[in-house]
Amino acid sequence: MRHDRSLIQRNAPYPRRYGRLAISALALLTLSVSFDAQASGLSSPSVGTSRSGVAVVDAAAVYWNPANLTLLDGATLMVGASVIVGHLAYTRERLATYQEADSFDFALPVSPNAIDPSKTGVAATSSTTPFGAAPTLFYARPIGDDWALGFGFYAPYAAIVDFPEEGEQRWALRDATITVAQLSAAVAWQPHERFSIGLGGSLAIGFAELSKELDLAGLDNLGVALRHPNIDQENDFGADAPPGVRELAVTSRDFALREAIGISGTFHLGVTASPTDHLLVSAAYQHSLPLTMRGVFELDMNDEFYTQDLEAQGLVYPALVEGDASLTFTLPSQVRAGFSYEASSAWTVGANLAAVFWDSIDTFDARVESESLAQPTLGLPATESVQLPRNWHAAPEFEFFTTWNRSDKHELWAVLGYHGSAVPDETIDASSPDGHRIVVAVGNRLQLTRRLDLIVDAEIHTLIPRTVAASDYDLGNGEYRLALISLGLLADVRF
Repeated sequence: MRHDRSLIQRNAPYPRRYGRLAISALALLTLSVSFDAQASGLSSPSVGTSRSGVAVVDAAAVYWNPANLTLLDGATLMVGASVIVGHLAYTRERLATYQEADSFDFALPVSPNAIDPSKTGVAATSSTTPFGAAPTLFYARPIGDDWALGFGFYAPYAAIVDFPEEGEQRWALRDATITVAQLSAAVAWQPHERFSIGLGGSLAIGFAELSKELDLAGLDNLGVALRHPNIDQENDFGADAPPGVRELAVTSRDFALREAIGISGTFHLGVTASPTDHLLVSAAYQHSLPLTMRGVFELDMNDEFYTQDLEAQGLVYPALVEGDASLTFTLPSQVRAGFSYEASSAWTVGANLAAVFWDSIDTFDARVESESLAQPTLGLPATESVQLPRNWHAAPEFEFFTTWNRSDKHELWAVLGYHGSAVPDETIDASSPDGHRIVVAVGNRLQLTRRLDLIVDAEIHTLIPRTVAASDYDLGNGEYRLALISLGLLADVRF
C-alpha cells in the first residue's frame, strides 16, 4: 500500500550541495515538468521601464539596443526595482477515461469495474498567486565624442508559485521558486551623427526549486522493468502511455528539485538611425542562450510495491531516492525592431516589435543520476535520460507607446501591446500557462532636481482565457487564466 506521509518535506531546507546564489536563473527542472521562460507567464513584464525598448533612449538600452547608448546626453544611472504579482488559475477538464486511483491495471483494456466515474469533466479550479521582485540597475556613459559604454544588472524572470498540494494540476506542478538574473556590458560606436551600432554580452545566472507529483507511468524505465522476463508484467507505461493507465496511486510519486543552478552567456547587437531630427529607427538581435541547469532531486518511492514486493525479481528501491539532476536546453534568439517619432514638442509616439524564435525548442533533455536508481538484475542503469516534447513555435510581440511631455520636468506615457502564444495545445500544462496576452502600461517621470528623476511605473499582462481540448494524453486540457501586474519605482541619476 502507498504511505500517505511523504518522505519529501516540501518547503523544508535541503542540504546545500551547491552554494546558494543571491541571483539565479529561470528553469523548471524535473523528469517531466515543462520548462518555460517568457512564454510561461512567470516573466518579468519589463526590463527598465514599461516604455523601454529597441527605439527608446535610456540607460536600459544596455539590454534592449546598445546602439542607443551613444544618444544619451551624459553619464546616466537607472536604479530601482519592480514588484511582480499575478493570479494564475487552471480549471482541468478530463476528456479521457481513468481508473480508480488504487487500481493496478497497468495495460489496456481496463476492467469496467475499475473505471472511476468521478474522473471526468470539469474539476475544481486550481489557482496560485505568483510573486517576485525584479531589481533594475543600468549605468551608461559616453567615452569621447563617438563611443559609449554601459553596464546592467536586471532580473527578466522572478516568481514564487504555490498551487494547492492536492489540486488537479499537481502532476504538472505543485510549487516553484524561480528567478533569473543577467549581468550585461555593452559598447556603442557612432561612426556618423545619424547612425550608431552597438554590441553587448550577458552572463545569465539561474536558480530554481520545485515540487510536483511525478507520474512514473509516463516514463519508459518502469515499463521496461516490469516487462522484464523476471517480472513479466504486461503494461502500457512509457512516454506514450494512454490516460487509462496514468495517475494511479502506486505510480504517482512525490518529486522535488532542489538547488538547480545554471550559468551561461550570450550576446546581442543593435543598430539605430535618425533619418530626420524627429525620427529614430532601430533594430536589435538577441542571440540564443544555451543553458544547463544542475541540481539535486528527491523521489519518494515509499510504497511496498517498490521497496519489497518485487525484491525477489530484482526490483527494489529505497524509500527515498536522492541524486543529481540536470536539464539542457537553449533559450531562443529574437529579433526586435521599432521606431520613435517626435510628433511635436509635447508628444512622441513609437512602437516596439519582435519575433521570438521559440520554434528552436522541440524537446528538453533531462537527466537524473543516482546509484539508487540502478536495478542491475533488470538492466536499468543508475542514469536515466528523458526527452520532454515541447514543439513550441515562434511568437510575435507588438507594443505601441505614446509620451506626453506635460512640462520640462514632468512626462507621462502609456503602452498598449500584444504578445503572441508560443506553446501549442498539445504540450501546454499548468507549469507553462501560455497564451495570447494583452499588455497595458502607464508611466510617470518627475524631475525632482537637476540631476535626479523619479519614475513610477505600472504594467499589466492579461492572458486571453484559453480553453484547450487537444492536449497530448489529456494531460493539460481545460481552461487557463493569467493576470500579471508589475509595479516599479526607479530613479534616473545624471552625472
